[in-house]
Amino acid sequence: MAVQMEESLGNLQNTALKKNFKKEVLPEPHFGYHFLKRAMDIICSLTAIIVLSPILILTAAIVALTSPGRSIYTQIRVGKNGKFFTMYKFRSMYINADQVLEELAKKNEMDGPVFKMKHDPRITP
Repeated sequence: MAVQMEESLGNLQNTALKKNFKKEVLPEPHFGYHFLKRAMDIICSLTAIIVLSPILILTAAIVALTSPGRSIYTQIRVGKNGKFFTMYKFRSMYINADQVLEELAKKNEMDGPVFKMKHDPRITP
């Protein structure tokens, strides 16, 4: 009896929710919206690059002066829908950090695929 009442109450609530639920369909944005959005993306990106360029140049110079090798580290990564892209970032480790990692694997302080180590010798000054 109690199970039947719970089922009836649940069905009643579902019916009430379905009646009160109105699916709003938003109109598809027109071409002008996409054009304006893309223009704003480009303008904001260019502005950020110009404003931040002194800091970026200074960072690249510091990395180049503190350790030999290129200042920018490149790596291929997998993005949305499995699409590959090239990622760029300032180098924070010595050039042969990947080879040294294999030697340091026994000093890993974490479990799983992550490698963490206090006072990692691969990190540049």
